[in-house]
Amino acid sequence: MGVKLQNRKYLLQSQFAWNEKIYLLLHSLGERISFGGGISALIPKWFITSRKAFNHLIENGYVLKKHGSLNTVDVGINGHNYSISLRRNSSDVLVFDQVLLEKEYQVVVDLLKENNMRCDTIVDAGANIGLTSLYLKSIFPKSEIYAIEPNKENFKILVKNIEDNQIENSRLSDKAIWNKETKLIPVTFRDGLDWSFSLEESNGEETSNEYFETTTIPTILRETGWQTIDLLKIDIEGGEAKLFEDPEEVKQWLSKVQAIVIEIHDELGVRPKILSILETSGFSLFDHGEHTVGLRI
Repeated sequence: MGVKLQNRKYLLQSQFAWNEKIYLLLHSLGERISFGGGISALIPKWFITSRKAFNHLIENGYVLKKHGSLNTVDVGINGHNYSISLRRNSSDVLVFDQVLLEKEYQVVVDLLKENNMRCDTIVDAGANIGLTSLYLKSIFPKSEIYAIEPNKENFKILVKNIEDNQIENSRLSDKAIWNKETKLIPVTFRDGLDWSFSLEESNGEETSNEYFETTTIPTILRETGWQTIDLLKIDIEGGEAKLFEDPEEVKQWLSKVQAIVIEIHDELGVRPKILSILETSGFSLFDHGEHTVGLRI
């Protein structure tokens, strides 16, 4: 369903606050005049990303509404109607596009179904604003889900998206998944946006007061009382290097996992090690885009 051209400009403008509309004007001028490069330098990258993504959604007939610093998008997924909250000055619209429009986790779902594997318990490690959790719950509505996201601002939107859509049987944690219980500090990773939020262990000498607590897979199993994790999704922006640090320790909790989908960040040089651990733990491996999928079949 498209939107008439004469309405599209107004619909796009209505998604931004009055002060942000200055960026709309600058961006429009930058597209029209030869010295636009200098103007473009005045426009934040988040605005250009949000503008492009919102325009794409409007063109395809999605309904957007502005609520202060947030925008909501109404979207139907697998027969479920969701209202998703997104921040404009963030990578939220990029996550929305990847998870809900491009359906980057559909291949995992297809593999589970093809192999008649159940999906009653799900751990979403690196849940961001909860879109993967919502997507998986739309397909496996009776599943229990444990969503973990240490970034405080991401976590607030995660809670809102889960609560606003009345997602049952969900547990939310603002800790970071790690190989032990400790304190972490934030570090810059990749593009530095909130979907690239990364952590490392504190040495106790930092001047920052911002620390993040951790949890572990064995702790999650104890808290939930689950005998197995049917699907473990890991996208923790480099934290997988620490999570898979000790192969023998990993294999103990990995024996409780039936399927895993993980994004391995190659700049860390840990792909061969992680793949070896998964293979020797009895997983059949499949590659799809940025993700590696492992199934016990």
